[in-house]
Amino acid sequence: MSAVARWFVRPAGEARAPAAREVRAGRAAPPALAIVAAGPAALPAAAAAALRHAGSGAVVLCCWRVAGAGRARGVVPLPAARRLAASLAARGLEAVASGRLVRVALPAGDAQAVAALRRAEAACGAAPCVPVVGGPRGPAWDPVLAERDLVLVHGDDPAVVGLAVARLAAERCAAAPLDGAPPRPLRGLAVAGLVLPAPRPRSPRSPRSPRAADGQAAVLLVAILCAVLLGAAVLGLLAAGVNAHGRQQRAADLGALAAARRMHDLHPRLFEPALVDGAPNPRHLERAAYLAAAREAGEAVARANGADAVAVTFPDADPIAPALVRVAVGERVAVTVAGARERIDVRASADARIVPVAAPDGAAWGDEYRGPFAVRQGRRMRPDVAQAFDRMAAAAAAWTSVALGGQRIAYGSLCQAGSAQLPCASLDVGGDDPRASQPNAGRSPCR
Repeated sequence: MSAVARWFVRPAGEARAPAAREVRAGRAAPPALAIVAAGPAALPAAAAAALRHAGSGAVVLCCWRVAGAGRARGVVPLPAARRLAASLAARGLEAVASGRLVRVALPAGDAQAVAALRRAEAACGAAPCVPVVGGPRGPAWDPVLAERDLVLVHGDDPAVVGLAVARLAAERCAAAPLDGAPPRPLRGLAVAGLVLPAPRPRSPRSPRSPRAADGQAAVLLVAILCAVLLGAAVLGLLAAGVNAHGRQQRAADLGALAAARRMHDLHPRLFEPALVDGAPNPRHLERAAYLAAAREAGEAVARANGADAVAVTFPDADPIAPALVRVAVGERVAVTVAGARERIDVRASADARIVPVAAPDGAAWGDEYRGPFAVRQGRRMRPDVAQAFDRMAAAAAAWTSVALGGQRIAYGSLCQAGSAQLPCASLDVGGDDPRASQPNAGRSPCR
């Protein structure tokens, strides 16, 4: 019976086995850790140390008087970290999850902070819960640090760190100085809960010197700076090319618009008669002069907007009145690639087309004539056409005799038709015609 009872009842003299270690799947849980840190790098140093000691799982960092502990980070948390944050929030604690790290901002008071830490430990379960003390602490924190397996101390001054480690050792705490904080480019990764490379183990025969660590960080920093500078150089070249092309395209657009506007203004003059009454018509414009004026306007505006080489052409030109103009511009831009200075050609072109607008009935023909009109026989006409009409009417009014059979028709009378004098016929009948005595003889047929 005594052998059977030993399976269920422990003898009174047998020592109680410590329960601080939990064994799961044949592997011991990470040691209980606390961190005493001060300075601007306190949070990155504590986060990096906690992540290394936690292994591959999520870890909770309970920060007391640590700057930036409650600030959110833009990294998606792991499912385990998200569950821990939800459990802590259910117990009234302000928790922020990011990557593998869950940060909890403890209250400012010592007693309230320790009470919140106990609630966080209860919510964490088997997950590591690491308190971080970032300011002068009171007696309430002594039991918390004493029950930890290891207390790491971080600070900017090595002498102050040594004094803090000696004081914790006098209080029966297993304390050790925390190695330097992560390099500045990696501090954001540590606070965001991302995995950091573990430091190389220190060999007992060849202790690592601070200069070696500084050299490794400097090499990493130089590599990152080189990558940043290379990216900036590539972006600068791309921006310079885009800017140069945009400037040339703007010059081409403005040049094409200027040439098209000049063509639009001169287009009606192509259809003016070359001669008026045998004299050259000043409003008439030849096709070559029309194209030369458009080419001159396009080149002047394009060069005024920064174009070096300008070519104005008229593709698919109409044999009488071309309506499409194309302005092509170019510029040589100097760039430096791998220390070599080279020049590249930046080209752009733009097309513009004019559309002649037909005039409504009774109005002037577009831009052909904008002056006053004269009226002859109820018709509107230009003054020069009216003058030609009057000369024709005056010539027709000359006295002329025409013999038709035995009748003489004399054109001597004039009748009024508007402001023009038109000839009217009067009958003068001779001979033995019995109709000679008709009452209407000698009257104008126009009446």
